[in-house]
Amino acid sequence: MTLDERAEGAHDWLDVVLDHEKADVFEKRVRAAVTSVVDGENANVSSLAIILSGHETVRSLNVKYLEHDYETDVLAFDLSEDGEAIDGEVYVDIDTALEY
Repeated sequence: MTLDERAEGAHDWLDVVLDHEKADVFEKRVRAAVTSVVDGENANVSSLAIILSGHETVRSLNVKYLEHDYETDVLAFDLSEDGEAIDGEVYVDIDTALEY
C-alpha cells in the first residue's frame, strides 16, 4: 500500500491538526505513519489528535503541564480512562523537528 493510499484510508478516530505554516507538508505522512502503527499493533483507539505546531505552543504546554521550561520535539497526553480505548493528544513541534 502506498503512502497516499494509507493516508486516504485513515480512520475516523484520527485527527491531524495543522497549527503551523509548514504543517501541511507533513499531514499525509503523519496520517499514514500513525495509521500504520495503530493497525500494526492492533490497538484499540477511540480518539487520537496529532497537533503539528511550533515552538511557542509546545513550549507553553511543556511549562504548564510538565514544569519544563525548554523546547521539546514531542509532547504526548494520555486522556484515556483505565482499561478503555486509547484517547490522547500528541503535540509535535515542527520547528524543533526540522532542526534535526
